[in-house]
Amino acid sequence: MRMKIRTKIVASTALVVSLSLLLSGLFTYQYVIGIIREQSVKDSRTKLEQISSQIQKMQEQVAKTAEYVITDTELNESLLEAPGMSLEQEYFKKVAIQEKLQRFIALNSTVTNVLIVRGDGEFFSAFSGYDDYYKQYLSQPWFTGLQEKRVQKGFSVPHDSFHLSKMQTGISYVVNYRNELSLTSPHYTLVLDIYYPELKNVFNDSRGDFEQIRLLNQDGAPIVSSPERTAADHTVLIQGGLADPERPYAENDDYIVITNRSMKEGWKQAAIISKEKLFHKINKILVYYIWIIISSLVFTLILILPVIFNITKPISRLVSAMKRVSVGDFNTSIAIRSGDELEILGGGFNRMVSEIKAHMAASLQNEETKQRMQIELLLSQINPHFIYNTLNTLIYLSHAERSRDAAKIALALIGILQDSMKVGDGFSTVSEERSIVERYVDIQQFRYPDRFAVEWDIEEEARDAVIPKMVIQPLVENALFHGICPMDGQGTIRIRTVLEGETLTVSVEDDGVGMDEATWRLKLRSPEAAGTSNQTRGIGLRNIKERIRFLYGPAFGLSVESEPGVGTRVVLKLPFRQWRQAAGGAIPGFDTK
Repeated sequence: MRMKIRTKIVASTALVVSLSLLLSGLFTYQYVIGIIREQSVKDSRTKLEQISSQIQKMQEQVAKTAEYVITDTELNESLLEAPGMSLEQEYFKKVAIQEKLQRFIALNSTVTNVLIVRGDGEFFSAFSGYDDYYKQYLSQPWFTGLQEKRVQKGFSVPHDSFHLSKMQTGISYVVNYRNELSLTSPHYTLVLDIYYPELKNVFNDSRGDFEQIRLLNQDGAPIVSSPERTAADHTVLIQGGLADPERPYAENDDYIVITNRSMKEGWKQAAIISKEKLFHKINKILVYYIWIIISSLVFTLILILPVIFNITKPISRLVSAMKRVSVGDFNTSIAIRSGDELEILGGGFNRMVSEIKAHMAASLQNEETKQRMQIELLLSQINPHFIYNTLNTLIYLSHAERSRDAAKIALALIGILQDSMKVGDGFSTVSEERSIVERYVDIQQFRYPDRFAVEWDIEEEARDAVIPKMVIQPLVENALFHGICPMDGQGTIRIRTVLEGETLTVSVEDDGVGMDEATWRLKLRSPEAAGTSNQTRGIGLRNIKERIRFLYGPAFGLSVESEPGVGTRVVLKLPFRQWRQAAGGAIPGFDTK
């Protein structure tokens, strides 16, 4: 499909403008994404640092409370073993210690219970009457694990704790120490139970900023996790974010994880950010920018279209004039006043048309014969129907598994096609013409088996004789289709050469149906082949006769002898010349007109 130059210019302009706007928009979009991503991550890290600061403050308060308990002289004195005390004295002593421990709870609302285990296994708590529970309480894995690790002080993992008359999740701060009033006594153990909901509330207050927040201890065990908003498991992503302390954040296709390690006791935080929410505003910007691109493109085309039409108008006029000339109107002229190369082109077109008109008028008579011969040579090309029928024969033989026959036909067709593509001076030897005829006969004998036979009688001296190209094969073809095929039974085509001095006679004879004188004279007068679409080329008897007379003069030509029911004999009378080598290459050994 052809496209007008005006359309090409408009399309090219639209493409260039679109690509420019698209590329600049893509660059801007990526740049904005980077800025918003970094700013969002920075803001999220600030929020995470605020949470970490609150947790760290709580850690410090708990540690400070533990320090107050450990360094309280009055309490340490009460905790010392006093042999010989009565049960009443021991009871009031525990009550006094309980009151002191309750004062420490009052100082720090985060602490829900203070429990001291003396070296001999005696329990002292802010709440009395729970000795059996405390024995079971301190046998749980969260406490025994810390003791096995010989941790001097540290926070436990979340565990079940009895508080406010019910079991709930809690976390404890454990310190192993010596009573400063008796450095030789066994180690004491201080356990501060922390109000877990207060720790959890710190995370719940920030749920709107993150998909999820996790607080992990130094071993990576979770302490607090906010509820997940999606069913996705972020454990692998969080582990990746915590693996490299130098990385500010880690990410996958859907989420970004940021971490904070500023808390005490090796605690660390990980927060999950949804990219979908992060880029929600960016996507709106992208939609606006797409509208800007479309509007800019439309505005640009509105401005540039009149300019393009003004530039291409002379071209359209020139094309219109060329079309008129192409249909034979040589009185056409065009006036272009653009002041540029198009004006020069228009003037050149006018001069060209004038020169063509004058040249045609002067050379029309001289070129008439040459043009007729060129048309006839074009008609001598391979008939598509012949190729189609030959290929159908090949398909049939292939299906019938007659590969040798198929190969023979294919080679014959290739030979004919190669001969039709040769560029030369229109001459060949009798041997070369025989080769073409034999290839043609090979093909037709498969299409018409047992219908005809070909006999050759070529003199030895005539084999290298030079004759016009493609004069024997059309005669054999006419003999087959107009002589042999219309009759019943098998026929014979005989090709013979007779050399008499300087004259070479080539005859093609068949024993077919024949024709009367009026018919064969009509064929000689007809400028076109009187054949069917089955023929190889469109060369008729008149074509051959006129070619011979054009090349050799009126003394040579073609004659027909035919009798209905007997057959037809076509005779070519040619000058005898053999092929010879010349300085300029292989040429016929005679001069032509």
